[in-house]
Amino acid sequence: MDKEVFLGIYTLSGRLVRVLADNDIEISEVIHTKKWNGRDDDGAMVGSGTYLVHLRAGGKYNTVNVCFIR
Repeated sequence: MDKEVFLGIYTLSGRLVRVLADNDIEISEVIHTKKWNGRDDDGAMVGSGTYLVHLRAGGKYNTVNVCFIR
């Protein structure tokens, strides 16, 4: 079964910094991983600080805080 998945990094003010996933994936027992290299969608390094990681999959949402230190 395919589900639409969105995974994005946001600033605390809500500005989208980077899209890590925005597509349909097959939902199964497989664990999917994504790595963020600390760059925005234009390739520039972001500053140290707290960011929001937002995951939307199968009609469910989850947002967590992450601390990025360079």
